[in-house]
Amino acid sequence: MTVKEFCEKYKISLQAVYAKIKRKSEQLDGHILKSGGQLVLDDFAEKILLPRPPDNFLVEKNNSLQKELAETKNLLQNLRQENSFQTEMIKNLRGQLDEKITQAENLQRQLNNEKARAKILHSFRRACICLQMKIQRFRER
Repeated sequence: MTVKEFCEKYKISLQAVYAKIKRKSEQLDGHILKSGGQLVLDDFAEKILLPRPPDNFLVEKNNSLQKELAETKNLLQNLRQENSFQTEMIKNLRGQLDEKITQAENLQRQLNNEKARAKILHSFRRACICLQMKIQRFRER
């Protein structure tokens, strides 16, 4: 079997196989032949170069991390929705607060106007009382 056929059969890259051949050159000595410009592997070389089955610990760790990532993405999506809801609530509350501030300012103006009227009315009443007293003194003479 050629290196190219080996790569196609096991779905690995040529670079990975050549790197492994280089690393395991002592074990593979005499088991790889050159034929017509191509490297040909015997059965022993094929067994040595087979892709290593995944380590169960790493597979479990990967699965655990994938599950954790999915949960984190779900949490992030929920937090984004909550943030959007809270932002909308804040916007509404700010609008209500602005309305209340406007109402308070209007009430303050009304109160100031009423105070001014009350002051004028008080002054007017005092003037009336003074005038009545003067009229009464004038009549008494």
